[in-house]
Parts: sequence; C-alpha cells; structure tokens
Amino acid sequence: MEFFKDRNLDGKWDSWVYYQNGVRVRAEEDNNFDGKPDEWWTFTNGEEVSEEADTDFNGVPDVFCTYKDGLIQQFEIKPNGLKFTTTREIFKDGVLTETLRGGDSNGVFKEDVLYDPFYNPISTNANGLRWISVK
Repeated sequence: MEFFKDRNLDGKWDSWVYYQNGVRVRAEEDNNFDGKPDEWWTFTNGEEVSEEADTDFNGVPDVFCTYKDGLIQQFEIKPNGLKFTTTREIFKDGVLTETLRGGDSNGVFKEDVLYDPFYNPISTNANGLRWISVK
C-alpha cells in the first residue's frame, strides 16, 4: 500500500509513504519540490528508526538521525558525501545532552559541549579549555 501527498498543491506528489501488510516501512519527501526525494525515513514495526536528509539538495544525504521508541537518539552531519561525521548530537529521552563538533577522518572531535535538560551548556572543551558551570 502507498500514500502520496501534494504538500504545496502544485499538482505533483512530494510526499510518499510506503506500507507493508498495513504497517509503515518507509517514507520520502521532496522539500525543494523538484520532483526528487531529499528526505528519507525508515520504520521498523511502524516506528521511525532512521532518517536521512539532503539539506543542500545536491542528491547526497548530509544529515543522518537514529531513533528509538519514537525519540531521537543521535543526529549526525556528514556534508557532501563525507565518510566521517563533522557534527554529532547525542540525545537522552529526546533531549539534547551533548554536541561534538569539528570531527575529522580519524573520528576525533575538536569541541565537546554537554548540556543540562534545558539546553544550557554546562561544560565544554572549546578552544582547548575545559570549563564547568556551577550553579
């Protein structure tokens, strides 16, 4: 089974959802309305498990997300087909807890920022300095 939608009402499909035995298995969306999908989701047992997005519309995914129990677990940026992650965000219970930036091909990140549950940074190693906020 399939479900198609024309989100911008131009007469062309730009959202596609695919089902197997009545359960959603994958979905795609065309966010720049050029007729080609640039955002893709996969589902297991109807629950979202991953998402990829081509944010600069060059045909190559740049953003990769993983989900568990309907909540985001990790968000990664790999621009223009890079094999390594330049930015990684880690979530707990759907809340951002850590951001790693400046990743290189060895998997090393230059900056690591930890957050409290209200998205306030509580520690970082930015500029080679480590600080911890004490309230």
